[in-house]
Amino acid sequence: MNRKDKRRHYRLTLEYDGTNFSGWQKQVDARTVQGDVLKGAVRVFGESLLWQ
Repeated sequence: MNRKDKRRHYRLTLEYDGTNFSGWQKQVDARTVQGDVLKGAVRVFGESLLWQ
């Protein structure tokens, strides 16, 4: 089985209060919604995800 066969697709719909964030898109030096979602996904799935 190759890596492509192991891929899974997930859809996430969320709502958030952006007060404590510096926007949606991941940034190196700021807390963002995308950054926090990706960090949470690593905790749940045990590996980083390809975000599209």
